[in-house]
Amino acid sequence: MNRYKMIIKLSIVLLLALVLFACEDDEPEPVELAVDQASIEDTFALTEFDLKDVRLVLSLDDGSEKTLPLDESMLSAEDAQRLQEAGEHEITVRHENMETTFVVWLAKAYLVEFFDHDGTLLHDEKVLQGEDASPPEDPEKEGHVFLGWSDAYTDITAEKEIHAEYEKKTYTVVFHDADGLVVKKETVAHGDDATPPEEPERLGHIFIGWDGEYKDITEDKDIHPVHEVDPDMDEETELRLLAKEIHADYWLE
Repeated sequence: MNRYKMIIKLSIVLLLALVLFACEDDEPEPVELAVDQASIEDTFALTEFDLKDVRLVLSLDDGSEKTLPLDESMLSAEDAQRLQEAGEHEITVRHENMETTFVVWLAKAYLVEFFDHDGTLLHDEKVLQGEDASPPEDPEKEGHVFLGWSDAYTDITAEKEIHAEYEKKTYTVVFHDADGLVVKKETVAHGDDATPPEEPERLGHIFIGWDGEYKDITEDKDIHPVHEVDPDMDEETELRLLAKEIHADYWLE
């Protein structure tokens, strides 16, 4: 009886071994190694390139595929060294007695920084050699017009600090006399002061000042003189003033 049980156990073990062996024989074998071109279609920044960015595709004899990350053990020492240098490189990959090649572009990258007039950093980015930086939106400064940037940001070949450039807005300040005629017209930069003309005279009146502020200009202005009747006006002057007013009324009628 014991001998019979032993035979059964040995038969089971043998059967399991045959099954395992058959399974091993069914394991698909790799037949071709290739590089996923989509993983290397861009130019890489030299300092940011990682071997794991390159995906390998292993084709199996059952028609399936699996992907592998590239690692340094698959490269020759010479190719590993090339990947530390800028330029276009053809690299050979070896894996399980198979090999393939791919071409990769590695470029130096430069830091480009954009600053406002007061030194505030508006934007910075790493730009591949020969490519263009992307400036931020046009900044604003009160009372000024944005002119542009202090340096070119295209075809970058070195690190750059680029500053916003402005010029002051300008305004027109017009001074009139008592009759409304223009005495002086002046262009004034934002925040600057206009220079008034000599105090205008008016018969029988005293000049008090101007009816508008002409300092720290921030907009276009029309400014008129302010007069008061002279309390010490003599009789002759009073008569002349009266005649002038009558004459003016006549022509208005």
